[in-house]
Amino acid sequence: MSIGVPKVPFRRFGKEKSRWIDLYQRLYYDKIVFLTREITGIIVNQIIALLLYLGKDNDDISLYITSPGGGALASLGIYDTIKSLVPNVRTIGMGLAASGASLILSEGQRVNESHSLTLGF
Repeated sequence: MSIGVPKVPFRRFGKEKSRWIDLYQRLYYDKIVFLTREITGIIVNQIIALLLYLGKDNDDISLYITSPGGGALASLGIYDTIKSLVPNVRTIGMGLAASGASLILSEGQRVNESHSLTLGF
């Protein structure tokens, strides 16, 4: 049974009332992105669009990666996007970052968690 996406309270600066938003939306406000699936064309489009949107201002972005990888061409799309952004993208390897995911991990300001494994490029 799926628990769904949890809701968390969120209050904008200067507002008195909080509202409930889903956890991922809240993390996006803090410029935190997750890559946790096989890298396919659909995932690449979503990640690139999100990185471009979050990169509009100069606050750093954190990209948490645990992925079995995927196609090299698809991975290069995310790699090139990270390279072109003005804000720094901190890439954090958690669990497994294989194949194309290891390429993406290498482009950002890389951090590996203590039990992470990087395989590939």
